[in-house]
Amino acid sequence: MMEPGNNSLADMMKLLVLAAALRVSYEITRPENPPEEATFRPARVFMPDTSCMRKLTASGACANLKASPPAELPAQIEKWKRKELRGYKEAQEKKWRRWTEAMFEPGS
Repeated sequence: MMEPGNNSLADMMKLLVLAAALRVSYEITRPENPPEEATFRPARVFMPDTSCMRKLTASGACANLKASPPAELPAQIEKWKRKELRGYKEAQEKKWRRWTEAMFEPGS
């Protein structure tokens, strides 16, 4: 009889065929469409107030309302962006400074 390991190419081919057969059987038995609750729904950033739309009358009482964020929010977002970018820049500078010290300065 042959010792185990002498025929490694044939063993690998058997394993490959087995893996392919398992994958095909899995794909065949899998449902066509996933269940509704398993689908991904991204979160919304701004949810417009639709209560006015529900109460809308023929006179157009809610026509002057807009479904947009408050005016002060864009300024606050810009402030947060600048703060986040400043923190990111400082963290990157610190990281690369430490890397340079570790790589190129002797005795550290």
